[in-house]
Amino acid sequence: MTTKRRCGIILFLGFTLLFLFFMSISFGSARNQIYWAWLWLIIIYIPLLTVVFRSKQKTIKRKDKFLEILSSILVLSTFLVVLAMIQFYDYEDSTTFKQPFIISSFVLFPFSWLLTFLMWKNKKQQSQLENNIDYKNQKVFISYNHGDKIDALKIYARLKMEGIELIMDEYDMEAGEKINNFIKNSINTAGITLFLISKNSLNSSWVGKEANDTLFLIEYTDNKKLIGCYNDDEFLSIEFVSNAVREIDRKLKELREQVDTQHNLDVDSTNLNNEITRLFKLRNNLPQIVGYLRDILCLDIRDDKFEGSMDKIVKSIKEQL
Repeated sequence: MTTKRRCGIILFLGFTLLFLFFMSISFGSARNQIYWAWLWLIIIYIPLLTVVFRSKQKTIKRKDKFLEILSSILVLSTFLVVLAMIQFYDYEDSTTFKQPFIISSFVLFPFSWLLTFLMWKNKKQQSQLENNIDYKNQKVFISYNHGDKIDALKIYARLKMEGIELIMDEYDMEAGEKINNFIKNSINTAGITLFLISKNSLNSSWVGKEANDTLFLIEYTDNKKLIGCYNDDEFLSIEFVSNAVREIDRKLKELREQVDTQHNLDVDSTNLNNEITRLFKLRNNLPQIVGYLRDILCLDIRDDKFEGSMDKIVKSIKEQL
């Protein structure tokens, strides 16, 4: 539940309870002075409710809990003051109703206006953030292994025909740009990662990083999605992970041997360390990646199935964006 909804419920319940309370006492001994309380209630709650329900906020942050706490304190404080106003009211002396109203207004009015300002500021900041997120989410990042470049380019061309804004290293990676930085920026900017699944890609440390980073964001945010399509279905085999791990271990063994060779020559192994680290991460994360891909509908883009699968991919992308 969002901060907007929580604060809205708190303030609306407070307003409703006090409204009903004032209705009940409007016919009692304090009815001649009740207009003070009605005016007081409107000045305190209407600006707050207006700000809250005009907000387009969709997400919740921990710091926004502060607004919920302040809203609860305001509702409770207002209710206690109203009780005090009625408790000490003397129908022979009308000033006994005005006094607690005036005294409490010095506290509750500024409190209400401060809370209104904080909610307005929160609404403005959130609106700017969401506009930025909405802009970013218009893009699709195509993740693939260069061994599958022909299929990746076919996908790119098909999506481009649909007017979808794409990110692909072939066209968007600048000369001299670090691969790792390009991957991070692409996944962060795009709302959808379109993962071209193959034996090549699932054995690739770079593509494995792209898939794992995307799955991490999917788990902890609501504005990311991974769509899978494949040009070979080996990943569906129950033996795929164990076979892939053996292949990764073979690569790691070769790299370690080369590290030893360089060390024997008193040469640093910096050129190999990053690849070793990525392969270790792929080895550890591959079961999770393959498991996720098996749990979602991945589409076959081979031969005569290409157009039908791409139609479904286009539909899914447009619904998400």
